[in-house]
Amino acid sequence: MNTPAMKTWIASLILASLVGMTLGWVLWSPKAPTTEIHALAVRQKDRSLMLEKDPNPNAKPQQQMPKGAVVERIVKVVVRPKSQPPLPAIPGSNGMVPALMPSSAILPSEPYTVTVDLTLARMPDGTRRVLASSPDGEVVGGIDIPTVNITPPRVLKNAIGMRYVVTSDGGREYGPVYHRDLGWARLTTDLTIADHPNAPQKDISVSVGFLIRF
Repeated sequence: MNTPAMKTWIASLILASLVGMTLGWVLWSPKAPTTEIHALAVRQKDRSLMLEKDPNPNAKPQQQMPKGAVVERIVKVVVRPKSQPPLPAIPGSNGMVPALMPSSAILPSEPYTVTVDLTLARMPDGTRRVLASSPDGEVVGGIDIPTVNITPPRVLKNAIGMRYVVTSDGGREYGPVYHRDLGWARLTTDLTIADHPNAPQKDISVSVGFLIRF
């Protein structure tokens, strides 16, 4: 049974297995984690602002964090309204501003702005929540719109393949293999066809296994 053709077939099977495993590792191996670095603010064509990024592991959020939440991102946004709020009336004739009062006395030295503090928190169940507050007023509304991780990822529970063994007496044992994951357990089923030179006929056997996943 140990013929040149059989050796060539076994070598080809081993080579194909190595190529397949290498390709699988290249496509599905875990990627190195991305490291956050400093980046400058960028004003885009639509006038939106890509905020400056300044990583700081010791930064503290402005809001009280829910129990068990982990702070992932702290964001501070400064907004200049398109229309400025009305200025308070300055005592004068009939509550109006005196005509001769210099403009520097009634106009703010800097444009009026509002600061909004945002924090992205990872909750104990793995979801994310956004917390908002402002030192310039009370946040009365808003919406957090997730766009990724909305659909639960598909969990692969089944595996099927082939097993091929060459024994010392030149025989062969081969057959399909099926595995099924059930939570913390894994069930295995093998169908083996044994073909040995000194055996009068092929022998067929079925095996069942039980494994614990960890």
